[in-house]
Amino acid sequence: MPRLRATTLIGLPVTCPDGTCLGQVTQVFFNPATTAVMILQLTGEHHEQLVLPFEAIYELSPAAVVVTSADDPAPVSAFPQAAALVAQQRPFQEIEVHIKGVSACTRIRDVEFDANSGEVLSYEVAAVATSGERFMVVPASSVRLNGNNADIYGDVAALLNDVLFLKPDTWQAHDDVP
Repeated sequence: MPRLRATTLIGLPVTCPDGTCLGQVTQVFFNPATTAVMILQLTGEHHEQLVLPFEAIYELSPAAVVVTSADDPAPVSAFPQAAALVAQQRPFQEIEVHIKGVSACTRIRDVEFDANSGEVLSYEVAAVATSGERFMVVPASSVRLNGNNADIYGDVAALLNDVLFLKPDTWQAHDDVP
């Protein structure tokens, strides 16, 4: 299963199989109900905002997004569901993540997904703790998306709280660790 990260896609060219460039990816949006990549937002050659449904992608790699036809990217208005998603949902990097059972909040830093199906596999979350910025990869099964918010629950929530928000004076130094 080929895996990609959302931040890898941002800035990639969107091309036809013949190499014609149709634009550049500016954002990745996820369907909160299915936790899968729903659309890529891109800027076309005339700087118009376009969307590309995930189903229209012919090939997806860390180097380019290839579509089957130059007609695949379309104005946001051509896809009512996509238009609603783009209008209502923040970019994934701005989604607030609440850790259940703890009064802590963090943000999504990156999203790893299956390049074939678009299924989200994990989220990388980041927070500024007392000891500086930290991050942790959380399995998608422990995260619930609620529009512009996400909740982390279960054992992962407790672990995340420990990793992100421990105070430096509670750590123990180990001289034998290289």
